[in-house]
Parts: sequence; structure tokens; C-alpha cells
Amino acid sequence: MAQGIHLELLEARRREKDYLLRHDLQLIEGSDQEAESVLNHLTHARKLLDGWHDAPSDPIRDIIRDDLKEYESNLMRLVNALENRGHGDRGLIGVWREKIHALETVLKDLPDQQARLLLLQMRRHEKDYLLRADPSYATLTRDLARELDRYLTEHAILIPDVKAAQALLAEYTELFQRVTEI
Repeated sequence: MAQGIHLELLEARRREKDYLLRHDLQLIEGSDQEAESVLNHLTHARKLLDGWHDAPSDPIRDIIRDDLKEYESNLMRLVNALENRGHGDRGLIGVWREKIHALETVLKDLPDQQARLLLLQMRRHEKDYLLRADPSYATLTRDLARELDRYLTEHAILIPDVKAAQALLAEYTELFQRVTEI
């Protein structure tokens, strides 16, 4: 009995880590055909726990059951936050990427490449932040966004769609801030 519960919990943790690496919601929720999801393993562990009839009210069983509920609740809060944050073209990150790609399109044909250089530096720090989760890279990204905005204001005469570029930059900056808060 205890070995079966232990095995189910280990499998649940393995699937959780797979989700954190791949961002595939099926690893958490599963489907009718997918018995290898975190929630399915937790359900099976609870069923094994319910079959534990050593005593009418076993305090250890009750503690384990409460811990399972807390684990599942915390896991689902984490999953919801990560799904809201997004990955690739989903969630906040997906919308954020659309904005920055649109800004790159506006800036790519300018004769003066300073705006593009600032944008590329900003993107480099943004990616460093995403890879390392180091707040100093988020600060560098925001600083470069402010510098790029100043540049756009000072060189507005050279940029046909300066208002659109500044609006895209503002949206990007706001979305980046929201992502860093998750």
C-alpha cells in the first residue's frame, strides 16, 4: 500500500517536472486516453490512501490526505500562473512577442540603425531575463526601452510612424512588466 502511494507520488512529480520543462498542459490534466498526468496520479494515490484501513481514523493517513490536497492546490496555482504568463506564442508572452515583432518591422527600414541597435540590445536582455530569471536583466530591458523611447522622440522626424512605434514600445514594456511580476 505505502509503496503504491509512494510510486504514484513520484510519478506525479515526474509529470510535474515534465510540464515545467515542456509547458504541455496535457501532462498536468491528461485526457481520457492519458493516464500518465499529474492529476491522474494524485487521484490514484488518494484511492490507494482511502483503501488504507488500519484504523477507523488514522492520523498519518489524514495528514497525507491533507498534504495531497495542499500539493494539488499549490500545483494548480503554479500552472495557472504559468499558463497566464504563457510560453512561445501563448499567453502574455505571445501577445508581447507580437508587439515587439511589429515594432521591429516599423524600425527595420530606417536609415539610421541606432533605434534597431537599441531594440536588439533590449531583446538580448529580455531573453537573458527569461533564461536566468535574474531581475537585473529585467531592469536593463526597461532601461533600454526608456532609452529607445527617448531616441524615438528625439528623432521623430526620421521615423514615419513614430507614434505607432512608441505605442508598440509602450505596450511591449507594459506586457514585459506584467510577465516579470508573475
